[in-house]
Parts: sequence; C-alpha cells; structure tokens
Amino acid sequence: MWQFVNREKDYHVALLLVMTKNNIMTYTERKEKEKYLLYLIKQNRLGSIEEVAENFECSIRTVERMLRELREEGHKIAFCRKTNKYFLKNS
Repeated sequence: MWQFVNREKDYHVALLLVMTKNNIMTYTERKEKEKYLLYLIKQNRLGSIEEVAENFECSIRTVERMLRELREEGHKIAFCRKTNKYFLKNS
C-alpha cells in the first residue's frame, strides 16, 4: 500500500503514523486525542484505559504511549491505585 522512496525520510514519516485496529491515526489526530486525554484527566473524567482505547479506536498500548508523551511534555500525571484514576499532581 505504501511505497517509500527515501528510506531515512520515510522512517520519520512512518513515526508520525500510528497503526490502529482498522485505520491509521495521523500525527495531528494523535495530538488532538492527547489533548482530549489531558482534558479528561483535568476534569477527573478519565475512565479506564480500556474504555479510552475503545473510544479512540486504538490499542491500550497506544493510550499508554499517549500518557507517556504527555508526561514527557511536562504534565505531572499520576495514577491513584485507591480510586483507579489518573490525576494531575500539584506543583
């Protein structure tokens, strides 16, 4: 389906695409979903990762990667085992 000409450049383009169950998520779509994921955390409305994955039509692992990316961007996201919810730590 994809025909790559410049291997090095195409590798970086491929990194911008995330394989999902039935389709491909573009970099822009992924960033929009990360933004919404952060919104859910801020509003204390994030359900289970499995639920999010189903709603985003992606794998659980992809949602975990999104959480990691948000943390790398500086958001202090933590998980409470007692309530089974993600939250933002106060600075």
